[in-house]
Amino acid sequence: MSPVLDTTPGRPPLGRRLAARIAVGLARLLAHLPPRRLRAILRAARWGATPADYATALRARQDVTAVSVLCSGRYCLQRSLATALLCRLGGVWPTWCTGVRTPPFAAHAWVEADGLRVGEPEEAATYRTLLAVPPASRSEGSSPSGLSRPPGLDRSASLARSADLSRSPGKGGQDGPPHPASPPRPPHSTRSARSTRSTRRGRRGRFRRGSPEGPSS
Repeated sequence: MSPVLDTTPGRPPLGRRLAARIAVGLARLLAHLPPRRLRAILRAARWGATPADYATALRARQDVTAVSVLCSGRYCLQRSLATALLCRLGGVWPTWCTGVRTPPFAAHAWVEADGLRVGEPEEAATYRTLLAVPPASRSEGSSPSGLSRPPGLDRSASLARSADLSRSPGKGGQDGPPHPASPPRPPHSTRSARSTRSTRRGRRGRFRRGSPEGPSS
C-alpha cells in the first residue's frame, strides 16, 4: 500500500464534506469484499456516468482525504474506492485501478482520469495494473436496471414460450396446441328439443288410437 502524498489545499464546503463522508462510508464496506464481487459492484455503479476529467477526480480525492484519516494515510484501497464513488455522486466516473510491483512486492489502488494517475506520486508509475473498471462504453449495452442484458436473453425467453405451447395437450392426448372447446348449449335449447319429441310421440299415439278398424274376417 502506498501512502497519500498530496495535501488538500483547504477544507471543502459543508455540502462536499457530507458527500465525501457518504462515499467514505460506502468505500469502507466495499473494501472488505472479494475482488470479483467488488469489480461487479463497481461495474454496476458506473452505468449512466460520463468519464471524469482530471480536475474533477483530483478534487474528489482531496475531499475524501480531508474528511477521513484512514484515506489520508496508507489505506489506498478505501481511498481509491471513495474517490470513485464520490465522482459517481457527481455524475462522472474515473478509471478505478489496482496493481502490483516487484521487487519488492507491493500492492496499490488508485484512480485515473484523462490517462493520468490522479494525485499519485511518481513512484506509483511502477505499479502494473491488474484490475481496472473504466467508464462504461456504449458498445457494452445497457438495461433499465443499469446492468447489461445477458446475450440471447430475449431469444431464450421466446424459445421457452414456444416450448410451453408445444407441450400443451392436444386432441387424442397428442402434443400440440389445444383445440378450442365448443360453447355449451343453452339450457332452453335442450328443453325445446325434449318438448318437440314429446309432441311428436303424442301425435303418433292419437293417430293410432283414432284410426278405424278394418272388417273382421
